[in-house]
This record gives sequence, C-alpha cells and structure tokens, in this order.
Amino acid sequence: MKRLQVIVWLSLAIFAFGCTDLGPGWDIDTEPEGFIDPEKADSGVESVFLDFSFDGELVSGSSWRPANQIETQLMFTVGQLNADRSVGRLDRITLSDINTIEDGDQFRITYHAVMIVAWNKRNQERPGCPQGGSPETFLGGPAQPV
Repeated sequence: MKRLQVIVWLSLAIFAFGCTDLGPGWDIDTEPEGFIDPEKADSGVESVFLDFSFDGELVSGSSWRPANQIETQLMFTVGQLNADRSVGRLDRITLSDINTIEDGDQFRITYHAVMIVAWNKRNQERPGCPQGGSPETFLGGPAQPV
C-alpha cells in the first residue's frame, strides 16, 4: 500500500511540473520574436535552405520528354551534394528554357534549373571540403537563400 502511495505522489509531482510555466522564452509560440529567425524559418541546426540556380545540358539519343530526361540526369546531384553533407529537393526542381537541338543522330538538350538545397552549415567550417566549403564554389556562382 505504501508503495502505491509513493507512485501516486511521484506521478502527481511529475504532472504538476509538466504543467508549470517555466518563464519567458520557453514557449516560442507566445514570444513576439520567438527563437526562430523569420528569415530562416525553414532551416535547421545543421543546414540552411538555398536556391541553387544553374544552366545544364545533356546529350540524348531521343528528343522525347526532355523534362524527364533532365530530371533523370539531376539524380546525379544526390551523390555530389551528399559529399558535402547536403541534400537537394529533387521533387521541387523548377525547369525553364528547355531547348532541344538535333545534332546528327543525337539531341542536345539545354535547360535552366532552380533546385532547393539543404546546405550543411558546417561546410564553411571544413577546410577539407572538396569544393572549398561554400555553395558558391559548388555552383561556380552565388547561391541565394530561399
């Protein structure tokens, strides 16, 4: 019986502590500015979301459904970005300026793409990073925050 009373009192104490207001700054929903920077609301502790914008081209034996061929080619970005501990949102790629040029028995498909990338913040701190640690060196130009 005494054991049951101890369990009940401990449960009540834990419940009471869980319902306690811990003071300002603990509830990000009620703080006017909160802990989340509005400019980085979709970013995390490890990464920041960036728009990677680039021009690309591929050579194919077919001119049928060039957007699908481009998306297939962009699957190779998975390995490239993983080397920098980053990941691209292949499901949210925006393609534009798709042109197909016949070149003999092959077709050259050129395009412009914008891909959201979760870029690892620690890349800037790693001197041994293959691309020098910045999205600018990865792309060969500036990347814009989303």
